[in-house]
Amino acid sequence: MASTEALKEQMRGQEGKTVQKVDPNTVPVKTLLNQELFKKKFEDVLGARAPQFIASVINLVGNDKYLAGCNPISVISACLVAATLDLPIDKNLGYAWIVPYKEKGVPKAQFQMGYRGYVQLA
Repeated sequence: MASTEALKEQMRGQEGKTVQKVDPNTVPVKTLLNQELFKKKFEDVLGARAPQFIASVINLVGNDKYLAGCNPISVISACLVAATLDLPIDKNLGYAWIVPYKEKGVPKAQFQMGYRGYVQLA
């Protein structure tokens, strides 16, 4: 069994810095989407179209101050639902929307399918 000190030594980077845990709720969506974990999730679902979809997510959040104020993980989760259904999240197209709702006073994003999305999936 490894001791606490041995685990800390394994976590140290090459410069001797300890890896810090970051609360994903405080990190902007754009920063989270640049991480390999989230890129891989979108690549698993969308394949070669993942960079396009990630750019549309960043564009969506950048143009909507209410979505920018939402929990970043909820935004990414809602966008991942749209990606799974292969629906674009552009507001103007009407296939799917990422809508900010307040849940117990905390803004969270939710997936909402549009009429055109239902028609495409039918």
